[in-house]
Amino acid sequence: MKKPTNKTNSQPKRLKSIFLNKYSLANKKTVFLIITGLTTVIIIASFAIVLVSKNDPQPVITPLSRQQAQNSVKPSAQEATYYINIAQKFLTQAEELSKNPHQTTQDKEAILIAVQNSLTTINEGIVHYPKDDRLYAQRAKIYQGIASFSSGALEAAVADLDQARKLSPQNPIYPKSQSQILAQIGQYQDASFYAKLAYEIEPHNLQNLIDLSQIQIKAGQVDGAIKSYQTLLSLLPQDSQEIITIKKEIAELEKLLSQIKDSQGSSLYLTNEPTPNPRNIPADINFLPQEQAALPTNLIIATSQEKNNNQQSQGVDLNAFAGEATILSGQNQTIIYNHNLTETKKINLAPQDNTDNQVLYVKDRVANPSNGAPYFVVALSKPLNQNLVFKWWIIE
Repeated sequence: MKKPTNKTNSQPKRLKSIFLNKYSLANKKTVFLIITGLTTVIIIASFAIVLVSKNDPQPVITPLSRQQAQNSVKPSAQEATYYINIAQKFLTQAEELSKNPHQTTQDKEAILIAVQNSLTTINEGIVHYPKDDRLYAQRAKIYQGIASFSSGALEAAVADLDQARKLSPQNPIYPKSQSQILAQIGQYQDASFYAKLAYEIEPHNLQNLIDLSQIQIKAGQVDGAIKSYQTLLSLLPQDSQEIITIKKEIAELEKLLSQIKDSQGSSLYLTNEPTPNPRNIPADINFLPQEQAALPTNLIIATSQEKNNNQQSQGVDLNAFAGEATILSGQNQTIIYNHNLTETKKINLAPQDNTDNQVLYVKDRVANPSNGAPYFVVALSKPLNQNLVFKWWIIE
């Protein structure tokens, strides 16, 4: 006999079971929806971040940063131009500031800061690209600009150009620049060496031969100057107007050389072209601004450069062994200052114009003045009605 079921008790249990099942299902759906929603939000946010990051500016490594120097990955050579361009911008800024003819202390400080930034930038570039000749050439240019108020800057420029020339030996600009710098400071022996290098690299450029000849004359290298002029004659067109002038120059040099040989029995003592000694870049370049800073093309040069005595206003080089001067109309003499003058050295003169039968001679010499550079006085027996240009040589 079956036991009677208790419908009253079973009904609540069934309802409870159904309710729990529905609640569990609803709970699972809620959790699923929550997870799905969060996932969607994360995906959308990530996508948005990617889009935004593409529009963000890329980080820039400044030339003053040391981080890139420690990077083991060598950057491409083209990036060296970045440092050159930034350094040039600082240099241009200094040039613009230097245009002010009435500079204050603050103006000078601003110029020096710009120059220092230019040097710091190019030095950073050299750290990254020690085999790029352009960086050394740019630094040499900066050194040239600060030469008048920075001791040792021109020596540093020549040393940098030496490094640039080693890295790019077929570039004629580097030895040509070295020659110009050395001539500027009166080191004509070394200047002639680099002028000859420039000519050998670029023999089709006749200006190189002209420059070489003129520097050889100032260096006292008479034999070398004659050979350079003779080579120039062989390369000039037959209708060139320069031929007469060059032939006259050769004739004067040959006459001078003959006089020296007759008196000494040998050629001029400076006919050899010595190899310049290696130059080291100074560890520190001191900035010592004087007076005002003036602006030539792409350079900053202070006006307080060494000048000849006011009586010598003819651009004569104090360290040259030869030069050209002028006795003005109505005057009968001029003074020439020169560091190579001694009591025993001879002075040869060659007038370039008609002297109207007046004698051109060395009136006096002061080889050991109490102050200033040694000098000699060139005179005429009587003043002329026109300027008289003459050439002079100091020889042993």
